[in-house]
Amino acid sequence: MIDLGHRLAELESEGLRRRLRLVDGPQGPEVMLDGRPVLLLCSNNYLGLADHPRVREAAAAAAMRWGVGAGASRLVSGTMTVHRRLEKQLAAFNIGVQPCPTLPDALRK
Repeated sequence: MIDLGHRLAELESEGLRRRLRLVDGPQGPEVMLDGRPVLLLCSNNYLGLADHPRVREAAAAAAMRWGVGAGASRLVSGTMTVHRRLEKQLAAFNIGVQPCPTLPDALRK
C-alpha cells in the first residue's frame, strides 16, 4: 500500500505537488494569479470575449430568462428552445446544412 503522506512529501520536494491557484478577476490574456500579473495561456477565452460588455449583458439576460445550471442530458430532460434556435442559426452559416445538436461538453475535451 502507498504511504500517501510520504508520496505527497516527495511530490512537494520535487516541486510537483499541484495546488489550486487563485485567479482574481475575469479570465483574459492577462490575469492576477496568486497576486501576481501573469500571461494566461491555458484558458478557453482565446477570443477575449469572456469579459466583453455585450457578452456579459447577454449572459445576464439569458440567466434571468432561462435560469442557470447544467441540468440533465437533453435526452433525459429535453431540448430547450434556446438550444434549437442556436443550432438553426449555426446551420444558416452554411446553406443546405441541416441543424444538428450542439455538444458544449465535447468542446471542452
